[in-house]
Order: sequence, then C-alpha cells, then structure tokens
Amino acid sequence: MSIKTKIALMILAILAAVAGAVGFFSKRDVERAVFVAEQRAARNVLHLVDLDVQGRHKSLLMERLATVRALKTQLTSLNAVVLSGVDRFRELARAGRISEKQARAQALEWIASLAPGQGQYLFVYDARGRALAYPEKEMVGADLSVFTDVKGRKVTASMREEARRQGSASTTYYWKRIGGTDEVRNFGLFTSYPAWDWMLGAAVDIEDIERAEQRKLDQIVGILSENLDKVTIAHSGFVAVLSGDGRALIRPEAVAPDFALAVNQLTGRRLFDDIVAQAASGAEGPLYFLPEGGAGDGQRESFVRYNKALDWYIVTTAYAAELQAPARHLLSQLAGVVAVVLLLGLAAGLLVTARIARPLERLAGYARDLHRQDFLAEAPEASPLAGLARGRGDEVGRLAGAFEFMERSLRGRIRELMDATAARERIESELNVAHDIQMGLLPKIFPPYPEREEFDLYAVLEPAKEVGGDLYDFFFIDEDHLCLTLGDVSDKGVPAALFMTIAMTLIRSEAKKTMDPERIMAAVNDALSRDNPRSMFVTLFLGVLDMRTGELAYANGGHNPPILMDASGVRYLKDISGPMVGAMEDMPYRPLALRLNPGDRFFVYTDGVTEAMNAARELYSDERLLETVAATGDPAPAALVEAVRASVREHVRDEPPSDDITMLCLRYKGPRG
Repeated sequence: MSIKTKIALMILAILAAVAGAVGFFSKRDVERAVFVAEQRAARNVLHLVDLDVQGRHKSLLMERLATVRALKTQLTSLNAVVLSGVDRFRELARAGRISEKQARAQALEWIASLAPGQGQYLFVYDARGRALAYPEKEMVGADLSVFTDVKGRKVTASMREEARRQGSASTTYYWKRIGGTDEVRNFGLFTSYPAWDWMLGAAVDIEDIERAEQRKLDQIVGILSENLDKVTIAHSGFVAVLSGDGRALIRPEAVAPDFALAVNQLTGRRLFDDIVAQAASGAEGPLYFLPEGGAGDGQRESFVRYNKALDWYIVTTAYAAELQAPARHLLSQLAGVVAVVLLLGLAAGLLVTARIARPLERLAGYARDLHRQDFLAEAPEASPLAGLARGRGDEVGRLAGAFEFMERSLRGRIRELMDATAARERIESELNVAHDIQMGLLPKIFPPYPEREEFDLYAVLEPAKEVGGDLYDFFFIDEDHLCLTLGDVSDKGVPAALFMTIAMTLIRSEAKKTMDPERIMAAVNDALSRDNPRSMFVTLFLGVLDMRTGELAYANGGHNPPILMDASGVRYLKDISGPMVGAMEDMPYRPLALRLNPGDRFFVYTDGVTEAMNAARELYSDERLLETVAATGDPAPAALVEAVRASVREHVRDEPPSDDITMLCLRYKGPRG
C-alpha cells in the first residue's frame, strides 16, 4: 500500500473519528453550555436591573440625607438662639434683679411664645419627662415619656442621656401632631441645659418630606416600567418587579401571570410564595413554574433577586423551550458543518498527500538543528527554508513559512525577555531604595532616648511588600510630653507608603499646635479627607504620655484595641474615639485617657498581627495575642515585642505575609527622681 493511500486512509479515519467525537460531545456538552449561557444572560439582566434599582434608591437616600442635614443645621441654629435667651434670664436671676423661680417662669413663657415657622416648634421638659413649655398650653405638665422614636426607644429618656454626654442629640420619632391628636413622624434636636436640669427640644414635622420621597419613588417605578418594557429575555421573556405583598409594580400585562394570585402547578403553591422562598434561599439556580392553564411547552423559569431596602422582588422570566432553542439550532448547524468538513477534508487530503512526503524530511532536519542556533545573534540573511517557503503555496510551504516566522519571533521574544528582565531588576532596585527611604523615616534606634529614665520603648515594622502602609512614630512635644502614634493605611505598596508619610508629617505638624490627641486626630482627618482621590484611609492610634504623672491621653480612630499590662492583669482597651482617619471630613473624636503606674506596660499593634494566616487559613486571632502577651511575664518592651513576633512567625511558618506587621510597646518607669 502506497504512502498516499495510507495517508488518505489515515485522514479519513481521523476525520471520521473527529466527526463522531464532535457529534457526541456536542450533544452532551454544547447543548448544556448554550443553555447555561442563555440562563447566564437572564441572570445578567437580573443583576443589571438590580444595580439600576440600587443606584436610584441610593440617589434617593442621598437626597434624604441632605434634607436631614439641612434640617439639623436649622434646628441647631434655633436651639442656639433659645439657649442664649435662657442664659439671659438666668443672668438676671444671678444679678438679683429677679428670683430664680421668676427667671425660670419667664424663660418658659418666652420659649412657649416662639413660633419658628416652616413646621418647626419648640418645647422643654424636665428630668421626669414632664413638659414645662409646649406650643399647646394644654400639653404643659403632660408626661412626654410615652413617645418613642423609630428605634423603639423612649424619646425623653434616651435623648436626655445622650445629650448629657455629648451636649446635643437628634432622632426621628413619633409625636403628637401640633393642633391634632394623631401621631406623625418628627425630626428633633435635643439640647441639655444642665443649670436648670432642662431638656430643650427643637423639632419639625417631616411627613411632607416623606410624602415627597414617596412621589420620587413612584417616579422611579415609572421610569423603570418604561425601560423594562423594552427588555426581552430569549424571544418573549420579561422582567417584573413585585412589592413585598406580591403586588406587581412593573409587569408586562400581555405575558406575565398575576404573581400574587397565580398558582404554580409544578408545586401546587401560590407562585408568589415560591418566589419569596427562592429569594430567601439565596439559590443561584432558576425557579421553574407553570401557571394555571399553561400547556406543557409553557413551562417557564425565573431568576429572583430581593431588594431589602425597598422590599422589592425583581423577577426575570423566560420560557424554558426558548432558552433551549439556540442550542438545538447550533447543533443542527454544527452537524452540517462537520459533514461538509469531512468531505472537503478527504478530498483535500487526497490532493496534498503526494506533495507532503518529500519536503517533510527537510522540515524535520531544520527542526532538529534549531536548538543549536544562537538566538541572541543577528539572524542570517538567507534562511535554509527560504526556497521551500516561497516555492510552494500549499500547507508544506506555509509550514516552512511558519517555521521561519517562529524563528524570527523566538529571536524577538528572547530579546524582549532580556529587556524585561533588566527592567524588572531595575524596578526591584528602585523598590528597595523606596523601602530604605520609608524605613529611614521611622525611628529605629532603641533605646530612643537613653538619657530619659521615665520610660522604655521598643517598636518594629515588617512590611508585607517592599514598601508598606503601616506606620509608627514617637517624639517629644515638649520636655514632659511624649507623643506615640501607630497606624495602618487601607492600601498596600507605594500608594500606601506615600499616604503613610503624609499622615506622619501631618501628625507631627499638628502636635506643635495642641497636645490633645483627639484634636490632633480630627485635624489630620480633615487634612487627609480634603484631597483623597483614591478614598484611602488609615486606622490610627495616637497618644500623649505625661512623664510627670503617667497620665496617657489617647484617641483611637478605628484601630485595633491596645493592650494594657498593669497590676490588675492583661486586658484590651476597647474604647473607640471615632472612625478611621481620612474617610470623611468633620468627624468628631472622643478623648480617652488612663493613668500608667510605674512598671505598667502599654502595647499597640496593627491587624497584620491578629490576622496573620497559616497554611490552614487560620488567623492568629485576638485571643492568641492576649495569651502570648500574658505569658511573657514582665519583660522589657523589646523582649515582649520579639516574643509576639516569634509567636506570629511560628503560627505562619512558610506562608507569605498577607499584611504589614507593626508593634510598639511602652513601659512607664515613673517620674524622674
């Protein structure tokens, strides 16, 4: 048998095997893959509609927030005016011009006479929740403690407690309408007047605002209805939006069932109950249903998404048969293509087999000798396959041309690889320089102030990358006050390192203006928030230690709780001053303080310690850190930090670090003798 015949029979056998395999796997896999793709398209439509609904709802919430802020500003100004007036009455009493009782009575009469307008009103109540001044005279002396806010709290008691701590408090609550008996939603700002143990309330009826919001929500439904009427899934599928009680907010009347009333013949239950159960389960798969009166080919499948904020169910629905139709059509086309390719391949194989045998050995020899070439040298002017590549127009000629192209590409790729390697080494060198610069910004000589006998301090920073976003710093503000700071930037790499440097610079700058940690933190927060295009932030601990008294004033901006080691034991200090620094301007930070006795130690760290992960994906954890610190006994700060460091390394072992690790430990020894 000739080689031509052998090759022809081989081609025929291969094509027949390929055709059989294509038919088998197409029937088994392609139909399923196309069906899954159609389902994915339906889920994508569901996801896009859900995102659109969320975006519109978010815009509505932002408008509401702006309105509440404006109301709060107005009520704050109104409260300030009233408090100023009450102070004048009190000054008259203190000057002896009127009695204390007369001053209180005149102040209440003056407040009751005020009529701010725009739905606003003023009232005063005492420690028992009894009304002292109210726009309605018959309410004076009434018990106001029965009113509750939207969280179910007693308004008078909860606002009194919160205002006594913070000076003022605000809430949305249910209150009797002025001039009526029904309860409506109000927004109120409450201010404490400790001198007379009064609570002053400035409030406004927000029912009109909520009605306006409902109108905007109705507009959103109208816009969605107009847009979703144009959306189809497969051939005749649709998108519907249902309220929490099954009412169809958006539904194509011509094709959609009445979800609230229709019964799913596949389960025997109400269709809307199946939709609610599907959304509650969180299942990715579809819900199959057949409404009453539907034929066998009318079976449909739906994907459901629940929007909790609006209590909406978004449902995409398509006929199962329509989702399967593209797969069946593709299989029929594929069968025809395979048959044509089989015939054409056999004919082409018979034509080309005679021209294949001779040049194959030449190509094989070229391939055998290819590894001996120096690909860094210039390519020879004439390729050994040049005649073969240009003298034939068939597959062999194209194969020879492909070999030539492969050689040229290989030479180019090797040169590019050499250049890329050099560039990578250059970048690594620059990152190493950046690492050295970043580490140079941190104090790393210990003990840092050997001439100071009042304290001992040690700190360490291990970046997860060449440069990181953790920071620590300590410096004397004056002769007796030591400032300590440790933080964790929300990002990694070079951007986090730059953000860290800016934060350290701002802290040192603000510390020259004030020694109150909460004020320094608030100023740094405002400075970082004003120009922060990447929306980065830093969790920050900032403390100021008075060397004479051991008083440690500090502020914790969303950072991990520090650990205190004193005579009573080892424990976390979980109080927080406020949120992370740099996320939003004008954030208040609450001052915190404690007194360190001689021998007490104070340990702060970043979440790279507690969230260090081993090969089993287990975190180091807060509990293990506390146990490690407690087990160290009473060593110097350097020994304690190194003990924690060794424990973390033992936990992680060979796993690469997932985050920067930073620790700082201070031991107070007492004032200088």
